[in-house]
Amino acid sequence: MGSRKPSKGLGLRERATRPLPMGDEYGGFLLLNIFDLFLTGHIFHHGGREVNPVGIRVMDHYGMSGFVLFKFASVAIVVLISEAVFHIKPSRARSLMTAANLIYFGVILWECVLLLMR
Repeated sequence: MGSRKPSKGLGLRERATRPLPMGDEYGGFLLLNIFDLFLTGHIFHHGGREVNPVGIRVMDHYGMSGFVLFKFASVAIVVLISEAVFHIKPSRARSLMTAANLIYFGVILWECVLLLMR
């Protein structure tokens, strides 16, 4: 038996203050989703409708409040999956978040086109 001290894990303070490795990607994803939610609400206000079948079902059963919760739960799920993947293969997690951000950027561009065409 050696005289090595057992290693200590990070304490709560250290875990709470360490940087989030993909914080910029997650922040961008959250901002894009907030902008998407704002534009979607604006489109609804002007007679538009949701085209995502899951979103339609959520709105039919839970209204706009349920739809907002659905959107943010979706964001949380994508971030949690990305975090899990990051610990296995960081480059794949970055690719996942880049793809998610590009998809939402495309959705926002489409929403802007719809608003300009009305």
